[in-house]
Amino acid sequence: MNSIIRFFLLGSLLLPSNLAAQSLEQRDHIMSQTYRAAKRSIDDAMDRFWPELDSYEAAIMGTVEISVDRYDWNLYGVRAVRRGSERSIHFPMGFLIANLYVVWGMAANELAGHDKDLGLDYIHEISDVVKRSVRATNAGQRPPPMPSYGEFVRMSEAEWRRLATSEQYMLYVEAMMGDGLAFILAHEIGHHVQGHLDGPASSLQEELSADNYAVGLSINSGFNPILAFTPFLLFAAIENDTGVYDGTSTHPPGLCRVVMMLRSGSDAALREEGFMEYLTENNLRDEWFESQAELAALPDEHGMDCPESRTR
Repeated sequence: MNSIIRFFLLGSLLLPSNLAAQSLEQRDHIMSQTYRAAKRSIDDAMDRFWPELDSYEAAIMGTVEISVDRYDWNLYGVRAVRRGSERSIHFPMGFLIANLYVVWGMAANELAGHDKDLGLDYIHEISDVVKRSVRATNAGQRPPPMPSYGEFVRMSEAEWRRLATSEQYMLYVEAMMGDGLAFILAHEIGHHVQGHLDGPASSLQEELSADNYAVGLSINSGFNPILAFTPFLLFAAIENDTGVYDGTSTHPPGLCRVVMMLRSGSDAALREEGFMEYLTENNLRDEWFESQAELAALPDEHGMDCPESRTR
């Protein structure tokens, strides 16, 4: 079984509410399994990136330590770090677990034919529950349970089981998780190889540049940014992106980054030989463009003015 699928299956055991019910020995065992599965998934993406790096980029990345911190429940703490000659990319477990549920939810939302706004509501719920779980754990209290998408939309148990065990659902989940994690990794690589860590602080333009770098590296490595949107919907929920972007943040709004990836990924997919024929033969052409149009309209619907990227 693909390591990313193993990561998904382990993720359902790793919510703070479930961890609270485990003995210390059991928790350590589960966390160790998840750490290895997540690291393997990241290593798989890195293996596909190496052939696409030029000699300078490869020399830089040869000095970078990529780590997964199983005791860090930060939701928004994926980061590239440079301290002197030491370089690293850090993935907190909190982000990885929350992103698992976002992937599960968006895959189910798509297959069930539900409105995209319902999927976004679920992502906000996941973000809120994880934050409340961390506060409860820190206070020595029992964390709240994490709802599945089926529970959130009140599907019957039989209906949810049918959807969540389908082959199509698992394919959606594997693709979304693999490409999403790869894009996040590529973004952090972009910070290292473009010299963004040499200055005192990051800037909006550096974040836009790292996003564009990640698009190129992901596409060249066989990933598609269209499938990488779930982490940024999570970031949007964390940021509570509901107002007009005012240009003061060092990161573009999550919803704007979703649109950027959809456009880039769509262009890449449409350039692939036989892709349009596949959509037409399987009566998916209209669904393909309608689905992307819905997501692309989200910033306007939330009154957001997305910043423009100026690539090198």
